[in-house]
Amino acid sequence: MKYRAYLLRIWKEGRDAQPVWRASLEDAATREHMLFGSIEALCAHLLREAHDDPPTTDEGRTTQ
Repeated sequence: MKYRAYLLRIWKEGRDAQPVWRASLEDAATREHMLFGSIEALCAHLLREAHDDPPTTDEGRTTQ
C-alpha cells in the first residue's frame, strides 16, 4: 500500500488537575475504528504502521 488514510479524533477526559488525552483512528478504506488511551499509544501505533511499510527513498517514493 502506498499510503494510509485515517480520520483522527482527539479529546480530553477528566476535569481534575491531570486530564488525559484520548484518541481514535478510523481507517478510511475499511472503516475500522481503533481507540487509544493516550497520545503516546496513538503515536506508537502509527510508528508501527510506518515501519511495516517497505523502505522509501529520500524523496518519499517507495523502492521496489
